[in-house]
Amino acid sequence: FKHLRSMLLVIGVGLLFVISNNQSVLAEGKSVNEDFIDPKVDEVNTKLLELDEKLHELFGEKATISSLGYMTVDEKGIIQVNLKNNFKETAKAIYSSENESNEMIEWMKSQGIVVNNTAKYSSDELTNISDRVMADITSYYNFDLPKDFTLAVEPDVEKQIIRLKYDFSDKSAPENDLLKQLEIKYSNILVTEDTKYENVEFTKSKNGDWNNLGGGLAISSSPSGPRCTTTALLHKNSNYFLLTAGHCFEGAVSTTAGAYQYQYSKIVGRQHSTGLWNNIDAGIIRFEGNNLAGGRYATNGVKIAPGSGTIEDFDNTFVNWSEPPSVVYLESICKSGVSTDKTCGGVKSGTSNVIIKGQVVKVFRSDLYAVGGDSGGPVYKPSTSGNVLVGLVTGGGLENGKNVSFITKVL
Repeated sequence: FKHLRSMLLVIGVGLLFVISNNQSVLAEGKSVNEDFIDPKVDEVNTKLLELDEKLHELFGEKATISSLGYMTVDEKGIIQVNLKNNFKETAKAIYSSENESNEMIEWMKSQGIVVNNTAKYSSDELTNISDRVMADITSYYNFDLPKDFTLAVEPDVEKQIIRLKYDFSDKSAPENDLLKQLEIKYSNILVTEDTKYENVEFTKSKNGDWNNLGGGLAISSSPSGPRCTTTALLHKNSNYFLLTAGHCFEGAVSTTAGAYQYQYSKIVGRQHSTGLWNNIDAGIIRFEGNNLAGGRYATNGVKIAPGSGTIEDFDNTFVNWSEPPSVVYLESICKSGVSTDKTCGGVKSGTSNVIIKGQVVKVFRSDLYAVGGDSGGPVYKPSTSGNVLVGLVTGGGLENGKNVSFITKVL
């Protein structure tokens, strides 16, 4: 860059696409005060990190609660872990470890974590079943999905079921036949719901011309076109990039000659890579020659609050993490978008498969509010010491009159 301020998000080695190949994302944060931070959020995040560390100590670095059961965080910040009813056998089968099971349970209880072991399925098992349901759906349509209906396949860990929510504009014979086949095949776990979706938006919105670039700013395929929101800045080696939603791209996507993307009226780079081919709604914009037009600066900041003045000031930064952060059912998360600024809500599902406008994408669901223009906006765990990036906005609207947003997770 012509100028470089602070530390940027870093893409790990391997493919450039940080979302799709399980590479680490790193950022150096600084202490920045953000309005409306609940002290409980910081406390819960700390306890979740300690839980991960203990789990790795006893069962190895790849151990996760999602493989052994599921975890929730209630409105009071109380962490609840429900292990599988055959928890010890599962731990032995997956991690070749059984003796540490009692120690793990006693440690969690000593930390004030509510522990049960009544789960039939772990979060990972429910996610795998959800994937199989979606594979059956795409196969039914011979991988040419209709663009006139919305459908979501979501694990419900507390109910220990898979929910198939659908909104068919025309309940024709093929859709009825599909539902019958799925209900028969997954009769012991699948629940189908005729759901009314409204305004599940993939359109974009507007914002101002910034000299400092970071997350939460407007991005567009043309100077006067509809806008999306930037997630964050990235870099690998000496190359620099912007991350946003993959569906925001228009025109060619290429490592050498992709279509231009603009921040307001200035070109910031070319459409370099997208994860839509792998059902990941994220896209990377590469800066040409590592230069920012007009003397712009690259930062690890994130713009959250609305503003109408001329002073450019980010509200927070993204903090370091060497491994993808966990996202827990009912945990509080927030997003920043150019249309609706900061909104917060709870995590309402594990990894889900959603069909919108003929495209399958992997997401998790939240009840935070998001509309057109917020696509690509950073989704994070809020903290006064720097936000923890967990994903980006894929879509949002109403589901039976209630807020729904689909979030692509940072892996």
